[in-house]
Amino acid sequence: MGKKHKTEFLPYDRQNYSQKHSHGGVKYQVTLCAQRQQCVHIFGPVRGGMSDQEMLERSGILKQLKTGKLANADRGYINQKFVKQVLWPNPHDSKEVNNLKSRIRLRHETFNGKMSFFGCLNQTWRHTTEQHGIAFCAVAVTIQYAMNNGTAILFQP
Repeated sequence: MGKKHKTEFLPYDRQNYSQKHSHGGVKYQVTLCAQRQQCVHIFGPVRGGMSDQEMLERSGILKQLKTGKLANADRGYINQKFVKQVLWPNPHDSKEVNNLKSRIRLRHETFNGKMSFFGCLNQTWRHTTEQHGIAFCAVAVTIQYAMNNGTAILFQP
């Protein structure tokens, strides 16, 4: 669900620092539909040091799920608060269920990977957080359009 991008904002803000990546940055939560590779929600930018669990709670995406629907997430989102609304990798699941969860996560990683083809998200960002949010959404819309219309040429090196 989450995507991290390297940034340099002046003045230096320690809340934007990510211990995991050892540099400043902003994060986004991108939500895709499980049945088809369709981006349905973007939350961010938020400070790079914010946990995935806090980002999930602040985004309000779980409140928007219909009754009986679940979100599929990686281990970074494991929290007892979300136990009835989020599916995580589980070694006790059947092979079929694990394969389904893996395909959903792979679909999401593919979407995230395509975002890295764009220099504005792949290189260090040196403008405002607001401008980064605009660029991020523009790239997400471009990717979604390309995927819907079979324009694979955008993603060839």
